[in-house]
Amino acid sequence: MRSTRPQETLNFWGTTWGTIVAGQPFDDYHQCEPSGTTPNPVTTRGPLLRYIFLSLFALLLLTACGGNDLDQLEQSGFNECVGCDLSGADLTSDDLSGANLTEANLTNADLSGANLTNANLTGANLYGAELSSAVLNETDLSEAILTGADLRGAKLYGANLRGANLTGAYLTGAELTGANLADVIGADFTGALNVSANYLKD
Repeated sequence: MRSTRPQETLNFWGTTWGTIVAGQPFDDYHQCEPSGTTPNPVTTRGPLLRYIFLSLFALLLLTACGGNDLDQLEQSGFNECVGCDLSGADLTSDDLSGANLTEANLTNADLSGANLTNANLTGANLYGAELSSAVLNETDLSEAILTGADLRGAKLYGANLRGANLTGAYLTGAELTGANLADVIGADFTGALNVSANYLKD
């Protein structure tokens, strides 16, 4: 990626925000003072504070939208986003079947009702993710972090959960027929469906 020097970045955002808010570039505010006079700290400070405020607002807006790499996933047709930051992303009921999301960060993402059939989520971080009623048939979740994830009513026919961390995960009504549950960590399968007796707590 082409690097941008700090001053170039300031000029770009100054021009952009200055034009949007006041109809003139931030760089030109100093021209408001009469020629040959000492700049008034009040009149020069206002635009600067406005610029800082709007820049912070833009950053917060981008953060609130969730998922720094969500655009990348969308541009791939929801097919691939290896190692992407999709934390907090809203992927409710999206079709992610066959998607390669290896080691993606899906912390607190909303995947309720999403179709993740045959998706690759090896090593993905799904801490606190909402996966209720999601379809995860034949999905590879090996070594995934599912701590505190909500998998209630999810379908995991033939899913690979080998070595996954399921500490505190909600599994009531989750369908686990044929799922590979070898070496899972911290799972409580009470209320889950079609789990081998070997994995059920006494």
